[in-house]
Amino acid sequence: MLNSVFHIQTSTMPNPTDRRQLTDRQKEALEWVGEGKTAAAIATIMGVAPATVEKHLRLAREALNVETTAQAVLKASMQKHIFSIPITSRCSPCPRRPKPSRQSPFDTRRRWKNHRARQRIRIRQRAAMKRQSSP
Repeated sequence: MLNSVFHIQTSTMPNPTDRRQLTDRQKEALEWVGEGKTAAAIATIMGVAPATVEKHLRLAREALNVETTAQAVLKASMQKHIFSIPITSRCSPCPRRPKPSRQSPFDTRRRWKNHRARQRIRIRQRAAMKRQSSP
């Protein structure tokens, strides 16, 4: 009984070693870094200046008490501050252009144009099948 009371009391006490929490923008910047984006790319995505992204990352490093951004991403993900999408769940890569054969450039362009036309036809056919199957 005394043990459970002690546990409840100590678990509700403030922890003086807790650092400040990450802001939403810091979390977002760390998530983009975890995806492999550069500061300039993150700035474009977030609609801010690259210096602002660097500031968010610096403050996140300070809040997590680490030295590098890579350490900050790892620590934030381990502490469940950020979540990344597993690589296996991402969409499949876009279809690649067929490799050129030893034909003239005109033949290669014609083959590519025909390939794209067949793709468009398949997409239209799938859409028509969906419309027919939906109630």
